[in-house]
Amino acid sequence: MGHDHCRRAFESGALSVVEVADASYERDTGEKRAGYARAGVVQYIVLNLRNRTAEIHSVPNTSAGTYESLEVIGEGESLLLGVGENEFFPVALTEILP
Repeated sequence: MGHDHCRRAFESGALSVVEVADASYERDTGEKRAGYARAGVVQYIVLNLRNRTAEIHSVPNTSAGTYESLEVIGEGESLLLGVGENEFFPVALTEILP
């Protein structure tokens, strides 16, 4: 799989990328996460439908293709979606999980 989607996200100035994962969970938390980290996407969120959580990856290490920080939140919590430099928009997880 090419990483054009990761490059395009970075070039477009995307601060956050959200993936909805069920059958694609392994791919989303493997090669896609690494690609977004290498591209410098500041916040990568995986909505894990299997256990109804959000995995928030931040602080990308572009050379290693990893994220330095991981926060996992549950259904009763809100995630802070990055919308600008030091600007966040709270979103209740129950509002976006199917």
